[in-house]
Amino acid sequence: MKNFGRIGSAVALSLLLGISVNTGIASAGSTTYVYSGNYEFRDRDLTTTIHFTPGHPKENVLLWANNPSGYLLYSVTMYEGNKVVWSATNQTNRVYSAGSNVSRIVMKRNCDCGGRNGVQARAR
Repeated sequence: MKNFGRIGSAVALSLLLGISVNTGIASAGSTTYVYSGNYEFRDRDLTTTIHFTPGHPKENVLLWANNPSGYLLYSVTMYEGNKVVWSATNQTNRVYSAGSNVSRIVMKRNCDCGGRNGVQARAR
């Protein structure tokens, strides 16, 4: 029973944190990043998903993928709900503008190789 109480408390805290952030959360595999306005993270998974709260202000987001050899190519897809609103392949180290309609951005490295995906807020 104690374990269920701890799990319930953890879920409640997660929900509170998720509601209190302005911009949203970013998740990759089993890792979840919480940020508000100014954020930067690096992720070793092949695919990284950045979630935005509904009606967020326009966000400028720098995306990149790299490993010790240098920058790697990736694809990027922006969604409004389940609808694709923009996508591109063979991208590298670029700033994207995510309008208030964008609910999530998915980036995936083009290679099945080691490396990391990077996400950083840029000035609006």
